[in-house]
Amino acid sequence: MSFQEKSTWIQFVCIALVYGSYFLSIVERVQTLPVEDIGYQATMFATVGALVVLMIVAYIVVSIVSRDKDDSADERDRAINRQGEYIGGFVLGAGVLLAMGQAMLEMHQFWIANTLLAAMVLSELVSCACKIALYRWGQLSW
Repeated sequence: MSFQEKSTWIQFVCIALVYGSYFLSIVERVQTLPVEDIGYQATMFATVGALVVLMIVAYIVVSIVSRDKDDSADERDRAINRQGEYIGGFVLGAGVLLAMGQAMLEMHQFWIANTLLAAMVLSELVSCACKIALYRWGQLSW
């Protein structure tokens, strides 16, 4: 397994764990409090910080443990990255359009901010999942 593939797995797992816990905590708050009373900003920033720290630690551990010391990307890695990002971009675009619709309907900023965050997270998860699939089963021939 190349370092780029390991890196993709690290991103996928870290994003799923950290943002999964964030969205679970938000869902719990929405069920018990009015949206206007939910202080989500500090939790959102703390979640981003936790993700950064977790990914740095994971990259360090994988770099130390990795037997393959060649971490340079070849043409296949670049093509897989490009295709995965391309597909993830569609998800991000759809989420941004949804958030724009919420803004036009003058929904509470809580919903708009969390929709944008969910779009970004879902985009990254889809992108990583596509890259992992491409590493495992081959590239798309477009």
